[in-house]
Amino acid sequence: MISGSFTGYILQTFEDKLSAVAVLAASVPVIMSTSGNAGSQSSSSVIRAIIVENLTLKRISLIL
Repeated sequence: MISGSFTGYILQTFEDKLSAVAVLAASVPVIMSTSGNAGSQSSSSVIRAIIVENLTLKRISLIL
């Protein structure tokens, strides 16, 4: 919900530029879904690594 509000604020800020170039407005949902997908895959990979004991507290700095 917070990220949605933040995204709405950004879109309002650049509304004049988005209306001038319609292609930019059409690409916003694609960019948002791609970033959401990347976050889901990253969290799934980390959770899997923790479960199979491939990731320990000593090795967590490798991910961060």
